[in-house]
Amino acid sequence: MTGIEGLARPEIRALKAYASARSLVSAAAGQDLVYLDANEAPDVDLPYGRYPEPQPGPLVARASELLGIGRDRLLLGRGSDEAIDLLIRVFCRPGIDAILINPPTYGVYAIAAQ
Repeated sequence: MTGIEGLARPEIRALKAYASARSLVSAAAGQDLVYLDANEAPDVDLPYGRYPEPQPGPLVARASELLGIGRDRLLLGRGSDEAIDLLIRVFCRPGIDAILINPPTYGVYAIAAQ
């Protein structure tokens, strides 16, 4: 395997994508459903009663267009802390790989490395 995928930990590459109940129905059909497995509010008229999409399609499409890269090359995070944590989990093996922290720097690097 070449490219960045080849650098990812083998056990991460072997993972299958999680499929929630919401992802198994069409977008149109899912609008009126209440997903009790996700602990959502039963009042579907309340917009804050649902979890946001992990990779919101319109936002990923727009970022892809603006940056001139494929959608499959983007990962949108909920802040830099989440992105740093995900990158370390994907590419670093606990007890095997080493991470050099060169202060002064952002404190989350050390926390995620631990």
